[in-house]
Amino acid sequence: GAAEPAKTSTKPTQTKPQSTTTPAKTTAMSLKDFGTYHALLIAVEDYTDPSVNKLDNPVKDATQLQKTLTTAYNFDPKNVTVLKNPSKKDVFTELSRLRTAVKETDNLLIFYAGHGYWDTDMEKGYWLPTDAERDLPTNWIANEDVTGYIRAIKSKHTLLISDACFSGGIFKTREAFTGQRAVEEVY
Repeated sequence: GAAEPAKTSTKPTQTKPQSTTTPAKTTAMSLKDFGTYHALLIAVEDYTDPSVNKLDNPVKDATQLQKTLTTAYNFDPKNVTVLKNPSKKDVFTELSRLRTAVKETDNLLIFYAGHGYWDTDMEKGYWLPTDAERDLPTNWIANEDVTGYIRAIKSKHTLLISDACFSGGIFKTREAFTGQRAVEEVY
């Protein structure tokens, strides 16, 4: 028997069309892409009204946070403001300044350490600045005023940290106002 010749395929070969687009260039993001980082650190431990209890650590805590933000994170020291024992006016002056300083691409951290007070009748919370008076809430800072300013500051991201002491602490009372009630609550 004679060998049959090998069959060749009559099927045409297909080639993949060449892409007409070039691959996108990948670029590493820089820190500028994340905007500027701003921080307002508010620490209140000394009060002018003797019936408002002094606190031990707010200024130390704010100073340590300032150091951490400027050494371990991307906060330029010129964009970190520390208010030590500020008045109500001092706090609102700085919040007002941030309304123009912080841009829509920027980030904002607000930290408060000091006394807080919850008024159950009004169902309102307050921060107590250094000029707060026990029986006169005109110098107290209402939480709703703080959130109003935060809404008005058009940052990309805002983080609010509030270490506000309310009544009912451990035996060394952290209640804002001196009086028998703190001792009775602990008892």
